[in-house]
Amino acid sequence: LVQTYAHLEFALSHQELAPLREKPELHAKICARKPEAVAFVKTLLTEVLAYHREDAYFHLGGDEVWHTDWCPDCQARVDLVGPIQMWADHETPLIRFMLEQGKRPIVWDDIFWKDFESVGRVGLPKETILHAWNYNITSLTPSKKEDGDLELGGAGGVLKQVEIYRKAGFDSVAAPCYNVGTIFPRHAFSMANTRVWAQKIRSGGMLGMFNTAWAVFHMPLQTMNLQVAATGALCADPDAPLDAAWQERWFEQEFGGPARGLADAMETLGSMWEIPAPEYGRPFTPLVWGYMNMVFHYPGRHKDRQRFGAYPRNWNEVDFTAIYRKGVEVSRAFPDRARLNRELDERLAAFPRAVAAVEALAAGATRRRDEARLLAVLARLKGLSLRLFAHL
Repeated sequence: LVQTYAHLEFALSHQELAPLREKPELHAKICARKPEAVAFVKTLLTEVLAYHREDAYFHLGGDEVWHTDWCPDCQARVDLVGPIQMWADHETPLIRFMLEQGKRPIVWDDIFWKDFESVGRVGLPKETILHAWNYNITSLTPSKKEDGDLELGGAGGVLKQVEIYRKAGFDSVAAPCYNVGTIFPRHAFSMANTRVWAQKIRSGGMLGMFNTAWAVFHMPLQTMNLQVAATGALCADPDAPLDAAWQERWFEQEFGGPARGLADAMETLGSMWEIPAPEYGRPFTPLVWGYMNMVFHYPGRHKDRQRFGAYPRNWNEVDFTAIYRKGVEVSRAFPDRARLNRELDERLAAFPRAVAAVEALAAGATRRRDEARLLAVLARLKGLSLRLFAHL
């Protein structure tokens, strides 16, 4: 995957590439109206292509283009044709370029969420594969609650875009999510999300699934591997039981040691992840460091995060203590403080047992011992983080 429109702060934050930005002070997105910016993207694509000649597919990204009208030239074009056509006019030549390389191009589908039907009107080549993502949905039964968070895929209609894309002549692939930032995954939720998509790839005639994970550089690989295995099981059989017994058998095979109580332990350790903070646009994560807490770093909160990019230009400029203090203050002002306190007390009571289960795995492991020990260390740290949050 190479980004081709937004999420380019990794490149555009360099001063020598500043002229390619749509707006000088914003680092996340190129100006699609500048030929030199498009040429730069093609350079990135060509560099990566050189190492992937045998691959059948190439992902061109294109997600979360939250704004298409930051410069006067782009604004004039958007006023004339609209943001979806603006996006398509930029991506289509890159899609054709990739087709010329013998690749089947893939793009994220969120630009179409506000008007699914527009996919057939904007001139995308029919060989394009739409990567349809929704990280909220856990049932094919309509639910207003699951359609709420647009950033995480709550586009409404219970994945109806799949049928619309197919009717318009486009193939699609599914994108559920393993994890969007927790140290321990919310396995039950993420696998319910994956199961729904496993059902949809059959009923919707989709090509298949790429499960996704974001901001997981601080997440234990072993727990990710559990979800990789679970995804395979669900793609083979959407009705596959992924209950506690299934999970614990997997851990026993992986580490060659006892895994009694480990499924419940993982769920406990993944809990208390989100404290609602509506005024900031994203919840607070009661970890001393949490990627999703970056919204507290920006003066303009979530809107600034969208403007400047998902990752800061300089991590050394981020005051994580200040971020954490803001999150604690928001939590103190939580409307239903009594309920939050009860949940904290319940988790604090359950955490020692969960940590002990992981430590037992580490002590009895006969394979991947270092990984098992790391898992135990992270379990202890998660418990300490929750105690610290409760104390503050």
